[in-house]
Amino acid sequence: MPLTDATVKAAKPQNKLYSLHDERGLSLEVAPNGTKRWRFRFQLNGRRNRLSLGVYPEVRLKDAHVQRDEMRILISKGVDPAKHRAQEREQKKGHNTFEAVAREWFSKFSSNWTEGHGQTISTKCASKSCGSGPCSRACF
Repeated sequence: MPLTDATVKAAKPQNKLYSLHDERGLSLEVAPNGTKRWRFRFQLNGRRNRLSLGVYPEVRLKDAHVQRDEMRILISKGVDPAKHRAQEREQKKGHNTFEAVAREWFSKFSSNWTEGHGQTISTKCASKSCGSGPCSRACF
């Protein structure tokens, strides 16, 4: 029987981890500390796998259904959803470096500057020590 918003919201923690099963591989794990985590179980190339889709209430039932359906499409194409997710994360890392964000900012605002000011900003602000690192650890 498919889960409902009311069932998910009403799920209470117990002494042990337990699962409430939805349809087509989706389930909600309820931990003893009250954390509710969406899980997707699937089989690919003869191996059983389990993938986390996020924590409730940040990921609602409707969102979990959408993610599950996206994962099932990948599986139907022979793509491992876990590996696909890891590849997407790696690609996003490169776009979130200090250098990438600084270049985007520079190109957006530099058209209003003199050439000399643009060069000064470029050399002083785009420090090589910060460039390849993620924005979360920028050296300000």
